[in-house]
This record gives sequence, structure tokens and C-alpha cells, in this order.
Amino acid sequence: MCCEWGGNCSLDYMQQSLRSSIFPDSRVLEVSGSTNDPTGIGDVPLSPGRSLGHALADVPTELGLPSAIGFRVVVEGRRRELRASLKDEVYRIGREAIFNAYRHSHAKDIETQIEYRANELRVVVRDNGCGIDPQGPCWAQNEHWGLQGMRERAERIGARLRLFSRVGLGTEVELGVPGWIAFEESEFHRAC
Repeated sequence: MCCEWGGNCSLDYMQQSLRSSIFPDSRVLEVSGSTNDPTGIGDVPLSPGRSLGHALADVPTELGLPSAIGFRVVVEGRRRELRASLKDEVYRIGREAIFNAYRHSHAKDIETQIEYRANELRVVVRDNGCGIDPQGPCWAQNEHWGLQGMRERAERIGARLRLFSRVGLGTEVELGVPGWIAFEESEFHRAC
């Protein structure tokens, strides 16, 4: 299954993404075992002064998620300052994707990858779990509030949200935010 809001996707890209390796210059931050919020995880903002990577690395602990699942956050590129108007939205989308992976994937490993590219901020949450069956009971009963909420948040900030999944192979949620939207103006011009 390949779903995308705001762009295109292909099976080749999905397979490449699901099998992507960690680049040598990547930094692993951590390896560790609202009232209108149907997921029950709350609408917590990103704490001032905390990097996106450190905040996402703390999500499993903050939510009391099982430590038996391998979890890590990998940051690639030089950290750049995000616009204040979208920091919380990016964090909340990442947090929801991590929560969903823990709750639904039955994965042994979950990885969050943050890429500070010259013209884009890319946040990917991938797992090696059971994947999403589009014919499964959650889709049939419209019980996919987390995905809907992430899609709405992405649209609100002008980002692209894509979901790649194959039954038995896992799932990848990718958020792509154009650099001119994601980064403070001085940070965007410095990277270009």
C-alpha cells in the first residue's frame, strides 16, 4: 500500500526507503529498549530550547511505551532552527507516527530519521512490523484517527505526508517540509 498526500510515490521508492541504511555521518541520538484527541496521547508541544531530535527520542519514555522494542533516532545534516510557527506541528506529527508504530505495528525495531537537507526538512518514522492492510478492520471501521490527524497537520503547514506500507514488511511515514517553510529565514538562505 502506498498513500501520499501532496505528491507521488512508487514501489521502487517504497522498497528503497524501507531498506535504507544509515549514512556514516549520521548521529544516533538515542537507542532504547487535547480534549479532541481520539488517540489519547495528548497534544503536547515541543519544549522550548529542545531539539526536534532529542524531543522525538524521548517520546517512548514520555508515553510509557514498551522498552522491549528497539528504538532510535538518527539525525542527518546540520541541525537548523525551525520556524516557531511550525515546530510544534512537526513534533506532533512525528510523535503520533512513533506512537502508532508502537501501538499497531508489532515491530521489533522502530527508527525515526530526521534529515536537515538544504531545501527540505524530512522526518521519517519506519518500522519492521506487520504493515497496514488496507482491507483490515481499522480501515474498514474508520479507526485511523492518528493518520487523519497527521495528514491534517501536514496540510496546515504546507508539508507533504506520505505513507508507505506492505503487509508483513512494515510501514514508513514520511513528512517533507519545504525549506522555505521549515527553516528560519537566515537558516534557509545560509544552506542554499
